[in-house]
Amino acid sequence: MKRAYILVVLLGFIFSCNQQSPSPPPGKDPYIRMMPPTKWVDNTPLMPERDLSFWKIYAMNLDNNDATSWFTETHEVAQTAILSSGIVTTEFNLNLLRPFLDNGTYMIGLKVQALDGQQSEFADNTVLWERQ
Repeated sequence: MKRAYILVVLLGFIFSCNQQSPSPPPGKDPYIRMMPPTKWVDNTPLMPERDLSFWKIYAMNLDNNDATSWFTETHEVAQTAILSSGIVTTEFNLNLLRPFLDNGTYMIGLKVQALDGQQSEFADNTVLWERQ
């Protein structure tokens, strides 16, 4: 039954964790920071390493007609595993998206996907990134 609530829990976690990142200092790589949830909606423990599969990363170019009112599935540009060398992934270097995106201003958003295929909603807060 608790898995039925994953979308609600993941939506809440993204609202609280996906805050707009400040611009990186010159010479520093831009990152999006992310923290997976630790509880289901009924407060039972959620273990990201056991219950979640991967992050989905979305990029919407604000400089052209790609900009819509919100992300759609067509804006998905990457996925990254919840675990990296046994450690929960909490950040993603946006420079890894360079081969897939033209120069411009992008709104970057996240979703989380559980092992059973359920996905969270998009976060309200996003990160703006100037890809140059």
